[in-house]
Amino acid sequence: MVTVNLGTLYYVLDHVYGALLHRTKLSPPFFSRGWGGTKLELLERMIKQLFPEVEGQNWPPTLVQPTWKTVWESKTASLREGVFRTPCDEQLLNALPPESHIARVAFLCPKSVPPQKMACVVHLAGTGDHAFERRLRLGEPLLKENIATMVLESPFYGRRRPMLQRGAKLLCVSDLLLLGRATIEEARSLLHWLDSEAGFGKMGVCGLSMGGVHAAMVGSLHPTPIATLPFLSPHSAVVAFCEGVLKHATAWEALREDLAMQKVSTTLEEVRERMRNVLSLTDVTRFPIPKNPNAVIFVAATDDGYIPKHSVLELQKAWPGSEVRWVSGGHVSSFLLHNGLPTRLLRCEGVANTSLWGLKGLHCRALFDEENNGFLPLISFQKALDNPYQLASWDPNTDCCDWYVVQCDPNTNRIVQFNLFSANISGQIPAAIADLPFLETLVFRKLTNLTGQIPLAISKLTNLKLLRLSYTNLSGPIPTFLSLLKNLTFLDLSFNDLTGAIPPSISNLPNLDALHLDRNKLTGSIPDSLGKFTGKVPDLYLSHNQLTGSVPRSLGDLNFTVLDFSRNQLQGDISFLFGTNKTIQILDFSRNMLEFNLTKVEFPASLTSLDLNHNRIMGSLPEGLSQLNLQYLNVSYNRLCGQIPVGGKLQSFDASSYVHNKCGAITTLQQLRFGHSGNLNCPFSFVSNFIFSFHYF
Repeated sequence: MVTVNLGTLYYVLDHVYGALLHRTKLSPPFFSRGWGGTKLELLERMIKQLFPEVEGQNWPPTLVQPTWKTVWESKTASLREGVFRTPCDEQLLNALPPESHIARVAFLCPKSVPPQKMACVVHLAGTGDHAFERRLRLGEPLLKENIATMVLESPFYGRRRPMLQRGAKLLCVSDLLLLGRATIEEARSLLHWLDSEAGFGKMGVCGLSMGGVHAAMVGSLHPTPIATLPFLSPHSAVVAFCEGVLKHATAWEALREDLAMQKVSTTLEEVRERMRNVLSLTDVTRFPIPKNPNAVIFVAATDDGYIPKHSVLELQKAWPGSEVRWVSGGHVSSFLLHNGLPTRLLRCEGVANTSLWGLKGLHCRALFDEENNGFLPLISFQKALDNPYQLASWDPNTDCCDWYVVQCDPNTNRIVQFNLFSANISGQIPAAIADLPFLETLVFRKLTNLTGQIPLAISKLTNLKLLRLSYTNLSGPIPTFLSLLKNLTFLDLSFNDLTGAIPPSISNLPNLDALHLDRNKLTGSIPDSLGKFTGKVPDLYLSHNQLTGSVPRSLGDLNFTVLDFSRNQLQGDISFLFGTNKTIQILDFSRNMLEFNLTKVEFPASLTSLDLNHNRIMGSLPEGLSQLNLQYLNVSYNRLCGQIPVGGKLQSFDASSYVHNKCGAITTLQQLRFGHSGNLNCPFSFVSNFIFSFHYF
């Protein structure tokens, strides 16, 4: 049986489409007439002028006044088309071809409410998007949500295309920079018109591919928060033309010959390097961080042959607080299969009051991706676990914040909890867990058919506070990368089949309140580092393993509250864990091979539970035990002798707490005696051979 990886298929589809379109005679290459001469120097200077030295320096832009004509009008909406002279300054205007001097715009607007109660989104053109129709189709469903759509025809496209240019294939490298610079100026002027003239209360800008790059730039330069939605867009044209499929659509030889005419001898690799330097002007990460990065959503494809993943992540890294939402597919397939995605994002429930528009909250039905968090990762999760019935509520047509197992933050609606327990699933923890970076709680519990090792993907969840992987069949070592999760307060890896040693690096978790490694098959000695936690001192649960050696004396340097090291093979002395200055409350070292004298040990007043049964502890019970408010005590099956101290709660425990203690090799049978107070007062040797001598534990 042959299996096909859909991701690979999507990626190959991009390259096949690119080969047919760009490596045949069907279409000329980009930049067939070279670099563009002196325009490049002009454009470099003009693009740098976009970046304000002081806030508000480049605002407001030139106010345009489009001349409108009505295309159609109904009772609920209208479509108008307008023209205006591009607001670019004289230098830029002279660099543009004459056909691009007049800008064209379409305006699809609902009529049910005034502009002050509406939002409007400016849609910018992607590569090859010459007309209004496709983007207007995206805007039609938004009318019911009282969201208007404004579509700008870019320079060099549609009726603004130079006479000698075929299709979208720009003739010179400078044309690409001119197109971008002019589009930014025109889009900013339209936003200014929507605000000051049309009176819209909320605005946004979006675009596909190249249009998304321009949308990001426009959003970053706007003086107030606006919704910004780049779809399938890189962080820079460098990756599109030098790394992705479009590198095969570039006239590299023509560019080299253009340099040769300037008496510059270069290799093709040097030509590509110069292209990288020139197109670095289009790097969105060089632009200012938007006023509200939470209003920025980048939509990217998982297997994009045009736009590498790292390029999208560069955007997210540069603008902290922005989101990346992944759709499954490549560049071409995502455009075909997810073409309605921008519309659905903009139709979020209650969109007019959401952070997408720079205000509060985001509640987006079906598409909540959580900065990689939500829709796509969860669907990948569902498939990896073979669609178990416990995840039947995961319907892509509903809000994933309402899905079983997940929980969203009420303010940001990012998925912060994933809690899967007692489910009939088989398989391993999917790597898609790494795509839920805002998780604070991750639980896989009582899943007996969950196998494999703890995946490296979990190391990406740096916001985790609670990690519980328990009652499963997870195997392998405890990974050292868990020490990277610095926000963890609770780590539970109990009831698994984990093997190997406890990694010393586990003590590098400064906020840990509790560490559960019990009920595994861990071996080796307890690392000295467990006595060197630098932040909080966690409760330690290491019971039911195969740990050997002595307990590190470093543990005596910290004030633990709970230590459960029972049912191991530990040896030696642990008296250093006690003392009147300690805060230990629960201590369980039962069923080990400890050997020390208990007689002179001093106990802290905080101690409420002490279990030392089944060891080789010698001496007698200290009088100090009678001063404690003990709730539980078991010192059976040791080598203790002498009398049980009178007082406190020691006489409230039954004989099972004391049985099978031998003072050396001497065992005598004496009679059980009760004092007049009713307190039990019996020698250890008697209890050892009384009728309670059968095994209780």
